[in-house]
Amino acid sequence: MDARSNLIEEDAHSIVKRGEMSSRKRTELLKLVGEILRAFSSLAGKYDDAMMELLQAHQATVEAFPSQVSFHFADETPSSSEPHTPCTQLPIHNVMV
Repeated sequence: MDARSNLIEEDAHSIVKRGEMSSRKRTELLKLVGEILRAFSSLAGKYDDAMMELLQAHQATVEAFPSQVSFHFADETPSSSEPHTPCTQLPIHNVMV
C-alpha cells in the first residue's frame, strides 16, 4: 500500500507541476499575442496614413497635370477615347486592441 500511495502522490505532484507550467506558458503566450496585436495595429495605422498621403499626392498631380497623367493596368490596353484612372478606394484596417 505504501508503494501505491507514493505513486499516487508522485502523480499528483506531477499533475500540479504541469498545471503550474501550463498556467505560466499561457500567461506568456497571451502577453506575446497582445504585443503582436499592438504591433500589427500600429503597422496598419502607418500603412493607412501612407496610403492617404499617396492618394492625396496622386489627386494633386492629376489636378495639376490632367493631360499628362494616364494609367492602365497590365492586363488592359489603354483606350484612346476614355482616360482610365485607378480605383481610389483606400483599404482601411479596423483593428480592435
